[in-house]
Amino acid sequence: MESHNQICLNNLCLMLMQAFSQRYPKASTSFLANEFNLRALNVPTISGETMRKWRSGSSMPAPGHLTVLRKWLDLDLNKVFSSEKVVRSGHPIIEEDENLAPYEALDHLDQTIKALVDTRKVISVALRKVESAHLKPK
Repeated sequence: MESHNQICLNNLCLMLMQAFSQRYPKASTSFLANEFNLRALNVPTISGETMRKWRSGSSMPAPGHLTVLRKWLDLDLNKVFSSEKVVRSGHPIIEEDENLAPYEALDHLDQTIKALVDTRKVISVALRKVESAHLKPK
């Protein structure tokens, strides 16, 4: 059985995913952190890594940060801290698998994106080598 803290983290994670996908469907974590920081008037600013932790459900924002998130994204903090799990509302990236926690899905997505970026880098380097080999005078 999940602890209340884990349920709250999962609830926040799902609610952030839903809010971000509606308002900023293709936004990066850095972009979202910058958007947060523009609204963080009386609280410390955050890094992209902090935003990633909030989005993945691995960290709970401090109370002041929660206030900024609530105002910015119109989050219902009663739902976040409820002992009831928030239900997914058909997010297109996550398949409906009851055993997959939201933070696990985001971690999986982050790993997939990193692997794709790494693969792209390897292909780019290989392509440059091939192009330079063909462009050398004989």
